[in-house]
Order: sequence, then structure tokens, then C-alpha cells
Amino acid sequence: MMPHLYHYIVITDKATGHTSYTKAYQGGPLWGTRGEPWWSTYRWQLEAFVDKVRGKEPCTGSRSRAVL
Repeated sequence: MMPHLYHYIVITDKATGHTSYTKAYQGGPLWGTRGEPWWSTYRWQLEAFVDKVRGKEPCTGSRSRAVL
């Protein structure tokens, strides 16, 4: 699969069946001013990986289950 191809999230409400397509081109509050609007989801993941390799604390969020 190529997650960067369309770069959106599909949300379907189970109660109404309404489907919406959401594009989120910002990294959220943990990333601060880092990042660019055109970055793909892969790029955000890659940035977190690079932070960890360089000895920095990656922006994974408080509820992350990822093990880096």
C-alpha cells in the first residue's frame, strides 16, 4: 500500500452510515512548530525514528504503544 498517495483518513459513523474524509497535515501539539503541511504520514513516522536514533525523545504521544 502507499499511504502517502491520498493522505487522508476515512471516518464512517456506524450509527448513521455517514462517511467523511479528513486530511490532517499538522503534527499536533507535541510536535510544536516542527513539520511541513505537505509531509506524509510516513514522514512524521520517519522524523520520530530519526529523533530516537539521535538520542532525542521522539514525539510519540502519551498513549503510544510503539516501541522504538
